[in-house]
Formats: sequence, C-alpha cells, structure tokens
Amino acid sequence: MILLFFTRFILADTDTSQEGSKIRSNISSISNISISIIQSQVEKIKSTPGPVETSNITISNSSLEQNLTICKAPHTRLQWGNKCICEEGYFGTDEQIQTTGCYTCKKRCHHAASCVEQDTCKCKRGLVGDGIQCSFPEPKIKQVLKPFEKQLAPVNVLVEFDAPEFIPYLAFCKINSKTVPALIYNNQTIACLSPDKQRGEASISISYDGKVYSPSQKYTIVPGLVELPKPAIHLGIQPKTNNWIIPSIIGFGILVCIVLYFILHIFNGKIAIQKLTEERQPLISNKGSSNHEEKRAKRRDI
Repeated sequence: MILLFFTRFILADTDTSQEGSKIRSNISSISNISISIIQSQVEKIKSTPGPVETSNITISNSSLEQNLTICKAPHTRLQWGNKCICEEGYFGTDEQIQTTGCYTCKKRCHHAASCVEQDTCKCKRGLVGDGIQCSFPEPKIKQVLKPFEKQLAPVNVLVEFDAPEFIPYLAFCKINSKTVPALIYNNQTIACLSPDKQRGEASISISYDGKVYSPSQKYTIVPGLVELPKPAIHLGIQPKTNNWIIPSIIGFGILVCIVLYFILHIFNGKIAIQKLTEERQPLISNKGSSNHEEKRAKRRDI
C-alpha cells in the first residue's frame, strides 16, 4: 500500500515538471517573438527620413496582444497614458509634438516672453520687443474724456490711451506738475484724481512705470456730474482721496464734549454753593437770637 502511494506521487511530480517545462518554453518563445518584432519596427523607424508621426505598433500572437505608442518626433518622450509630450526644456503644440517635434530657444527668452518656434521668442500680449528684451509700449493719449466737476470732491479725469491689447499693471498721471496714481479700467482707459481745488484748463500726461511719460494734452473741467465705468479689479492703484472730513467731525465732537463738561461743572458748582448757603442759614439765625438775649440780660443787670 505504501509502495503504491509513493509510485503515484512520483508519477504526478513527473507530469507536473513536464507541464511546467512546456509552459516555460512557450513563454520564452513568445518573448523572443515579441522582442524580435519590436526590434524590427524600431529599425524601420530609424531608417525613415523626414518628419515622422506617432504610430501604434500591434504585437499579436496566440497568447500576447499589446499596443505600444512610440514617440518618434524630435525631443519628445512618452508620458503615462500613451501620450507623447515635449522633453524637459523644449516646447511645442500638440500638433507639433505629433509631426515636427518640440523645439527650444538657445537664447534665454525674457521673463515676459515665451519660446514660440525654434530659436524664436515672442513678447507677451501688448508688450513690445524681440522676445529677448520686452518693454511697455510707448505711452500715448488717445483722448481725454471731458471731466465734470463734483461738489466738495476732487475731479476724476478719464484718459483713453492708445495701446492695442495692452492692459498695464500700473499707471500714473502727471497733471500740470503734480504726479498722481491712476485707476486702471478694462476698456483702455485710466482715471486720475485732479489736485485739490484745481479747476479750469490743465495739461495731463500718462505713464505705465512712473518714468516714461506721454506727450501732454490739455483739458478743461466743466460743471456737471459723470458716472465712472467699473475698474479692472486686480489692476491699478486706488488714488488717494482727502480724508479731512472724518477727522474734522471727530475733532468737533471732542470740542463739544469739552464745552458741555465745563458747563455742567459750573452748573453743579452753583448748585453746591446754594445748598451750602441754605444749610448755614438756620445757624446764623440761632446765633443772632442768642446774642440778642445776652444784651437784654446785661441791661437788666445794670
């Protein structure tokens, strides 16, 4: 019985080892076939001249099927998800990545520019320059909108500037000889507060950096009211306004409180004196009567 059991165990082990060797041989043959197919495809890719496109290689056999994406355009690499992207330091659109590949600029582009083609930098929207150097456009006044006078407040002077596709981050106005910050609007317009009590005719020039100013242009303040457009939220500097009204009100209130305090103090003093006088009056009367009785007693003695 024991001999029969060992005989079956040995036969089963022999069958298992034979099946395992068959499986290993099949996997080895499949791997060799797959590797040979990939190598042949890569050799074909290397020998293909001119611009190339990304292609899908399908490897199929009885037990293995796999889709591989190969990024063949210059300076591209494969990202997770079978997508080709530009290598580090290179740039390109999705179409360029699939065809001509990615590019770079040998010269370092300005921080306000981007590399748009091979060795070609371009300044961002509204700025001027070759991409290596970028700067603000020359400030130029298109027109000064008629400023209207407001009561008890400085006058808002609206200036429309001539700079297509450019929205400045800072703006300044020089009204006559005084420089004031400007509030920037989306529609190519800035607003400046005129100096206090400045009425009638004046000249104005604008700047985007506080250094280079446009040619001056004259304007005249006229009576009336005007409604300002809504400003660009993240741009511009709120111009300074006169804050003398609130301190004046506070000072006037303090002065009134001081005056009331002294009035009440004087009034309370008078009341205290009157009470003291009323309290002392009976004592004076009693003293007078006692003196009168003493005199009468002396007369009797005499």
